[in-house]
Formats: sequence, C-alpha cells, structure tokens
Amino acid sequence: HRHALKTAETDIADGDLFLLADVSASDALRKATRTNVLKKATITSPRMAFNPEGSLTGAKALDLGLYSWFAGTSVGVTTWTFSNPPASGVGFGFILELTNGGAFTQNWPASVDWPNGTAPSLSPSGVDVLVFTTRDGGTTWRAALVMQDSR
Repeated sequence: HRHALKTAETDIADGDLFLLADVSASDALRKATRTNVLKKATITSPRMAFNPEGSLTGAKALDLGLYSWFAGTSVGVTTWTFSNPPASGVGFGFILELTNGGAFTQNWPASVDWPNGTAPSLSPSGVDVLVFTTRDGGTTWRAALVMQDSR
C-alpha cells in the first residue's frame, strides 16, 4: 500500500523519489519534471563490474567498456593504457587497486592529470587504491591516490 503526504496544494506519494520545491505545480507537471531529471541520471557504465587482473607487467590495457574496477599485483614495469571510455559529455570513473605498485615503475598515459602534476609514490609492499575520472571521452583523466598501503 502507498502512503501519501498531504500538502496545501497537492499530494506527494512515497513513490515520488524526491520533492520539488514548487508543490503548487500540477501533478502531471511535477511528474514530468521528475521523469526528465531521472532520465539525466542514467547510469552508462557497468555497476562497478570487477576484473581481477592478476600479475601486472609490460603493456596493460584496461577495457573500460567492460569493467570499472580493476585489481592486480605489480610484478614488473607496467605501461598502462585505458580503452573504450564513454563518449565526451558523459562522466565516468574507474578504480584501480594496485598491490606492490611502488616496487616497479608505473608508466601512466600522458592524458592522466595528477594533483600538482606529479604521479604519487606508491607502496612497494601493500595495496594502493587509485581513482580515475573523465568527462571528455578519455582525452583527460583526473587521477588521485585515495588510499595508500590499505590492508
């Protein structure tokens, strides 16, 4: 059964995901506005589809069309590429859990912008969590080390 909140101008049912400031609008207009807002909140990437990458060395391409969370252990120098990001105008991000990333050189794409222009020092023995975001189809990736040596 549904509950409704009675206001001075209209009913707002608990099926309405949020209240609009102007409750004096007609139910039809309010519902149309809510529908338009929700259409803009479309999830365009896999819901944190996880891919265990295993041992990482050499050239490593992360396929962002399939996964948005990756984890692996660095066992040698790794040169990273990111493939299949969403088109420009769509915000997208992915997570990389990197074990022992500081034990070997990590070569990041030139499109990655780090805070202060410098890639972080990673843990030679431990798990670091990095986050990468783009809104221009991967032309620019904003990246940050969000957890260092997490256990």
